[in-house]
Amino acid sequence: EEFLAVTDPRDSSSHPPYAEKLSFLARHATVYRIRFEAMPSDHRFQLRRLRCETWEEKVSILAPGASTPDGQIRVDRLGDKGLNLTYLPTGERFALAKGDSKEIPTWFAELRLDLPGESTFLVKEVETFRLSPELGVSLRLLSVNADACVISTIPENDRNARRWTLPLAK
Repeated sequence: EEFLAVTDPRDSSSHPPYAEKLSFLARHATVYRIRFEAMPSDHRFQLRRLRCETWEEKVSILAPGASTPDGQIRVDRLGDKGLNLTYLPTGERFALAKGDSKEIPTWFAELRLDLPGESTFLVKEVETFRLSPELGVSLRLLSVNADACVISTIPENDRNARRWTLPLAK
């Protein structure tokens, strides 16, 4: 349809946003596992990311306010019920007692840009991505569930930001 309308792919004002050509194909999940292993001192904590399909096992020694090298977990403080942590992609806060582990589901949307030569790709919930024909535009996968996903241009709070709900393709 862009060809028939004689649009210029490099001129965003001459065609609809490429995000309107996205199809949501499926929701996928993996599990992020973390264990509070030790307290080498009052202000240092040893966390172990446990192996899963997406991540290798890794040990991190962190102080309050620090994040794991993968950017997934931030140590907030030591509380009454254990180590208070934040799962950074979603902002979920939880406490983990020494020796305990937690499994956090991590969601991905399988998307396809419906243009010739484009293939499917996975985007993690709350992550930023770009589409190859429109590299100057950043998009964020705001949420993904079994029936639909929500995508927004960045920044989301800009009054010109656009938001799309993509239903699961049949």
